[in-house]
Amino acid sequence: MRRSLSVISLTFICMVWGIFGQANFTELGGYSYSEGSLGYLEHSTTRTIIPMTGKWGVRFADDPANTSKQVEIPSSFESESELIFERTLPFEPKSDKNYRLTFLGVSNKAEVSLNGRMIYRHLGGTFPFSFLLPKDVLKKTGKNIITVKVNGNLDNKETFPFKFSFLYPYSNKGIFREVFIQELPNIFIGDYSSNYQVTPNGNKVELNINSSISNRNYGRAINDSIGNKFELVVSVKTKEGEGERIGAVTEKFAISAGKDQESALTLTISDPRLWTPAAPYLYEISFALYSGDILIDEIAYPAGFFLFKSGDNSFNLNNGKFALKGVTYIPSLSKSGAMFTNEEMARDIRLIKGAGFNAVRFEKNIPHPYLLYLCAREGLLAFIEMPISNLPASFSDDPLLSENLRSFAQLYLKGYKNFSTIAGFGLGTGYLGNRDKSVELLKSLAVAVKKNTGKMVYASFAILPKNQIEGLDAYGIEFINRPTSEILRVYQQAAQSFGAGRLMVASAGYIIDPEKSRTGNKHSAESQAKFFEDILMYASVNQNMSFFLSTMFDYRSNYQSIISGALNDQMVYLGLIPEDRGAGRLSYKVVDALLNNREKVTISLGFNEDDAPMIFIIFGLALALLTAMLLNTGKKFKEDALRAMLRPYNFYQDVRDYNQISPFITTYIGLLICAVMALLTSSLLFYWRYDSLQERILLSFGFDNLLSVASYLSWNPMESLLVLTLFYFVLAIFFTLLVKFGSLFVINRVTIQKSYLVVIWASLPFITALPGAILLYRVLNSEVANMIVYIILLLFFVWNIHRLLKGMYVVYDVPAFKVYFFSIFVVLVVVASWLFYYQLTNFTVEQIIQVYLESRAG
Repeated sequence: MRRSLSVISLTFICMVWGIFGQANFTELGGYSYSEGSLGYLEHSTTRTIIPMTGKWGVRFADDPANTSKQVEIPSSFESESELIFERTLPFEPKSDKNYRLTFLGVSNKAEVSLNGRMIYRHLGGTFPFSFLLPKDVLKKTGKNIITVKVNGNLDNKETFPFKFSFLYPYSNKGIFREVFIQELPNIFIGDYSSNYQVTPNGNKVELNINSSISNRNYGRAINDSIGNKFELVVSVKTKEGEGERIGAVTEKFAISAGKDQESALTLTISDPRLWTPAAPYLYEISFALYSGDILIDEIAYPAGFFLFKSGDNSFNLNNGKFALKGVTYIPSLSKSGAMFTNEEMARDIRLIKGAGFNAVRFEKNIPHPYLLYLCAREGLLAFIEMPISNLPASFSDDPLLSENLRSFAQLYLKGYKNFSTIAGFGLGTGYLGNRDKSVELLKSLAVAVKKNTGKMVYASFAILPKNQIEGLDAYGIEFINRPTSEILRVYQQAAQSFGAGRLMVASAGYIIDPEKSRTGNKHSAESQAKFFEDILMYASVNQNMSFFLSTMFDYRSNYQSIISGALNDQMVYLGLIPEDRGAGRLSYKVVDALLNNREKVTISLGFNEDDAPMIFIIFGLALALLTAMLLNTGKKFKEDALRAMLRPYNFYQDVRDYNQISPFITTYIGLLICAVMALLTSSLLFYWRYDSLQERILLSFGFDNLLSVASYLSWNPMESLLVLTLFYFVLAIFFTLLVKFGSLFVINRVTIQKSYLVVIWASLPFITALPGAILLYRVLNSEVANMIVYIILLLFFVWNIHRLLKGMYVVYDVPAFKVYFFSIFVVLVVVASWLFYYQLTNFTVEQIIQVYLESRAG
């Protein structure tokens, strides 16, 4: 009852919200900027950080400027409208300084203006980006106003991720990460990067260093005796924050005012101390720009060096065999979504490292830069990837989409170019490797990514390709709610084809039901723990196996998933640890013990207990009793029922000519029929509640509200029986009106009552299905003859439609051909129009085809 009231209240709130167009904001509680908190990005003695967090004005894009309200940044909003954020720069620009504005995360698209002039357009993606504020637009005196128009909406083809991607985390909208301005000197080091290669024997690191120097000093030279001559010194120090230099390279050049100088240098470090998960050693790379003896600009940032690559039989780390023992990580915390403080991010990474993992895959999200720094510091190989999954094969030959993906990957990598301990970059998940279009797209993306990074490039597949794809170094396979025996079988077959050193289980997840979890439940905490134990025990014997368990913490999705459990709040219960970071589940204890060589954790037995809800039996027996009472009402009813079942044509003639059937008895029968259909449907929903097929089909239409209803009904059999009984009766009334509407096109007069009798009595065979309906869930759960059961249910449905059409042409008193022809024609037109609409808006047909192709692979 309380849950029902909550659903009604939430619906009312959403309606009111929609009427008044309000945006609901969630602020990052506990966040405060402190000096040095952004030092993991870079630190400098010549630059000043000016935080832009705090109070911003916000208004709808169509509202006047004087209607702004104050909101804290970082924050996230809920609204389908574009919002405009405004803030006055908290300083007066200096003529001898330049200013670079940096956003660490905006979702999803943004247009940035300064004093009313647009100066930057962010095309989408929550990776960091930055740009210089143009001096000619900055006012030397008075207010300088930064305006950011944010469109947080996702769509089904042009944004990454796509709208309603399967089990993707909640998408924060707005400026939900830190914003700051760097005050730079007039002559400064602009863009910079340092790619490295470790020699095969591991005794040298070769750094390829690229930078650009900008001269914005339009006055006299800094040192008249030197003029515009400069020296760039790039050095590597032994340890982050310490000053012992182990290598340096210099370049001298001259730059005229208003010009830029591109620099490409090479630096070799001998006998380096290589980074490993067990010993995560970080160096410091620094860039220093001099004019004579005067230090003009400098930056420094941490870096670790390691050699990680794929091989035939094993991955390789620093010339040694290495198996990835990883976990996927989706940052999510209550209503804040992916908004975390530094302390919260550090806590999560320490939990991952403490559990014994050596790698973390940022699945379905673009990570906060601080998370990548923490991985480097704590000793976790980081895998980042494009936030796309299950890309329909038909999309792959779209040149615009292909170009958007390449551009997105380039900007993504640019945002994280100086995080040297990123081990791999993923191109997405759920690809069909048996489709030429998908293979060609992956090849194109892999080649483009390889030009921008020396990192390993991988992709994850729903169906693995037959042959290796040019540019791909590793291949992932993903499983959710699948038996470990199946996972290990697929892995063994793939390892023989690609080699264990090019293959990884990119995600192995098992959803639990925390509300109704019992030892014997298929998705209890014990079942999840046994699932992970089997994988880890196999990996302990086959030590070249690389895997990522899914996932470290529960998280919230953009919609109420069907397979994610019985509770609300759009939670996905995949985690080893609950969302509140409380006590780890039994699966966490099992994983922690096996990875850290601790005492084995005992898992209770009894995983095959029958979980059939007793309400199905009780409800079915009650219907049987009511049916028996109906059969004893008299001889007249038995004769009518037999005639309706065995001689429907004669029965409908009597309805047309005499209309002597009792409406009361008909309603009684109709409610029984609707209840039987509800029992059948509820049993199917309860059986399918862990199967992603129905969820992905509903997602392909964008039916997020229907998903919430389906999720609720799937996990609550009692409520499902009552709601669906009422639904089917309302559906019967709707068909009654359709039959009545069809009579307007014939000569014979058909009343509402006759239409009602035709619809109800046409469905009479469903009463005969009552015994099967009572046992349906148990039969399906035995998984002995499920396909036969589905065929029988389909035949019952077709039989019902056939009887309805027969009743229509009899009471209409027209040839059967006309009713069949026009009924089929109307249905085809309606269905085709419906699919056409959703194809235009959601690309539904292509997504359903993708789901079908994946299902064929098992």
